[in-house]
Formats: sequence, structure tokens, C-alpha cells
Amino acid sequence: MGKIIWFTGLSGSGKTTLAQEVRARMEHLGKRVKIIDGDEVRKTHTRHLGFSREDLRENNRVMAELAVQEAKKYDYVLVPKISPRAEDRQTAREILGANFIELFTDAPLGVCMERDPKGLYRRAQDGELKDMIGVSPSSPYEPPLDPDIRVRTDINSIDKCADLVLQRLLKPKHLIFLHIGRSGGSTLRNIIERQFEPGRVLRIMSKGHDATFEQIERHSPEEREKIKFISGHLPFGAHEFFRSPSEYMTLIRDPVERVISEYNSVKHKPRHEFYEAANQMSLREYALSGVSAAHNNQTRILSGTYRPGQTFSRAPLLGGDALEKARENLREHFRIAGLMERFDETVMVAAKEFGWKNCYYVRRQVSKFSPQGDGVDEETRAIIAGQNKLDRELHKYAASLLEEKIKNYGPSFEKDLAHFRKTNNYLRPILTLRQRAENLPLPVKKFIRVFVRRGGIF
Repeated sequence: MGKIIWFTGLSGSGKTTLAQEVRARMEHLGKRVKIIDGDEVRKTHTRHLGFSREDLRENNRVMAELAVQEAKKYDYVLVPKISPRAEDRQTAREILGANFIELFTDAPLGVCMERDPKGLYRRAQDGELKDMIGVSPSSPYEPPLDPDIRVRTDINSIDKCADLVLQRLLKPKHLIFLHIGRSGGSTLRNIIERQFEPGRVLRIMSKGHDATFEQIERHSPEEREKIKFISGHLPFGAHEFFRSPSEYMTLIRDPVERVISEYNSVKHKPRHEFYEAANQMSLREYALSGVSAAHNNQTRILSGTYRPGQTFSRAPLLGGDALEKARENLREHFRIAGLMERFDETVMVAAKEFGWKNCYYVRRQVSKFSPQGDGVDEETRAIIAGQNKLDRELHKYAASLLEEKIKNYGPSFEKDLAHFRKTNNYLRPILTLRQRAENLPLPVKKFIRVFVRRGGIF
């Protein structure tokens, strides 16, 4: 039996338009989809019903029963219907059981009145409609308090809303790792890559901080569908290049420590675009220079503020709206947003959620040049913190999301974490040997890989 998606929202909130877009995308993926439109049902099955409280309740019941019948023939049944009363939506949920998914097309009344695609609000204002839902005191709309899916149709395009819906309805086919520089991403990326077949992995290579989606676009849509894991110094938005649903993962770092690490790393990389500038500036001057890498860089990446065609290193400074967008993206699109400072906890949560094996590691690309302890004076740290206020708030938000994941892990988390750390320390000499072996000639490297894999370690 298929799933029934019950679209509820004010007239003009985009229920039918969104349902049609979702159907088109699902059919493109080979799904069988049926739309049961409330207006059409009134013309065919419930012409005798009016808009009294009892008639609305009966119309709701009829549509739920129709959905049950159609769900026997289709993978998904989409029901765009105002359904103003929480009581009636609960009745539909009871009739449809576990197959019921409540989707709220959330848009303020003022926005819906401006759209007014059917002219109903105008007619209500002219006195032609006495019981207009959401307008008349006798016909209130009761918004869902905890819908299964909520989409803000007032601030997002239909395409964006459809992206959100499909991500929630369909099992994601692609995992995208947004690798933020100097955040421990290289180590985590290597752990993740082990979980996939080599031919299903796409590692995006970028020069300095200028990252585009060109390397994804080089692959045909059919080739992209075969890719399971994508990683690189990319901003949010890579999922738009894939037909099937995608989900994200990232690591976020304390912004003060990240900028310090970035600066000291760049100074020793002659091929880096900031190499000359960094060697002519102190850390404090670098933080105040206007280079985007030192100014809320994590918020910039995760908010999707940077888009293809821009120069990432010279992107404009950000406002508070970028922070809200980054938070929304973490909440809606990221399976896991971990912290570098809590790397092991992040790996443990990811291993359980994704069913990963062999997550042992040694740190990669640990800078030999980063100052330790009190190597940076407090005044400079305060300046960096002041230049990265958005990133500091984003770091706190990511920490709260990780805490929630740990709580959901279950009571064995601390015990499992201690065992993981103990085993990882025990294997560190072997893991270090394997990492060093990556620089050996290819035949030797292949021999070592076969040997250690047969041993069950890698």
C-alpha cells in the first residue's frame, strides 16, 4: 500500500501547485503517483455537500476513504485539501494509519490573500462568500502544531519546496560531505569513503577557496545518479545537480581556532592564493583584512550564500539572514552536523545512523605550524571572535543538534564511545603505517591494501 500525503494549508498557500510538482518529479524517478484534488472530488463525489461543519467533516472522510482505495494502486497518493480543522485531519490519520503523512504548506494569510488564485478572498471581501476559511470568524483555519512535513511556501520557490518534500519522502540516494577547511574534514572524508565502492565516490578538487560546481556538471545526469558519495570544499547547494534526493553531512569548528589554523596553514603553502598576502600580514591583520575565509566562512558555506560564478574568496560580508538560512539548512538538509572538537562523538553518531563499519582513524593534515596553547594573545583572539559572530552562533547551534543526536543514540553511547577510543588507540600504529603507505609506489600500495583488508582491519 502506498503512502498518502495530506497537503493542508490556506487557500492560495500552494497545495495543488506543490502537489503537481512533487508528482512530476516522482514520476520522473519511476514512482506511480496519483493526485486526489479536493475541488475535483466536490464535483464528482460530494456535490451534495455544502460547507457547514458537518458537511466539511463528511467531505474529509470521503476523501480519506478514496485515498485508501487509490493507495492500493499507487506508490504515493497526494491529497491537496485545506482541511482547516485539526480534528478532521486527525480523523484522516486514524483512517489511513501509518501511511498518512501530514504536509503543511505554511504561508501567512496576507500572502495567500495577495495571491488569491481562485478569487475567493476577493469574493469574501465583497460579501459573496460568508464562510471563507481563514477569514470568517466562523471558519477558522487551525494550523498543524507538529506536521510530518512543513514547507514555507511564502519564502521558498515551488522548486525549493519540492526539494524539501522529496528529501523527506524518499530515501536519499546521495551523501554530500561539505568539507570546511581546517575542520578535520580530511580525516572524516576518508572514513566515509571507505563505506562506498570506489567507483561511486566523487571527490571535488578545488584551488584555494574558489569552489564551483563545475566538476559535478562535467558528469551527465545519468552518471551523477551512479555517484553515492560527493565530498569537497563546496558550498551548500550541490544537491540541486542530482535528480534523486540527497542528504548532507559536515564538520564545524570553533571559529577562532579555525581562523588561527587557516592563517598558519596558508602561510606555509606557496601555491595557496593567500600565500603572499598572509606572509605579509600578522594574524590580527589577516583577521581584519576582509578576506572571506576569516569572516564567518562556515556560515557562508552552509547558508549557500556563495553561488557558482562568484569568487568565493572575495564574496561580500554576511548579514543575520545568512545565519538563519544556515541554521535552516542544518536542520532541514543535514543528516549530521558534527563538531571537530567532538570528532569521536560525531563519528559514533554517524556510524550508528548510517550503519558504517571500520571507522577507526588517524588524524590527517594536522598542521605542524599552528601555535599551541597561549601562542595567540587574548586581544587577537577577541578580534577574531568579533569578526566571526555568526560562525560562533552557528557553532553553538550545531552543538545543540549533535547533543540531540547523542540523546537519540541510546543509553549505551558512553560505553560504546569509550570502547571505540580504546580500540582506535590500539590500532593507531597500524593506521599510521597505512597512511604513510599512501605515498609509496602504486604496486606496493595495492599489496598493502589487499593484505590489511584480508586482515579485517580496513
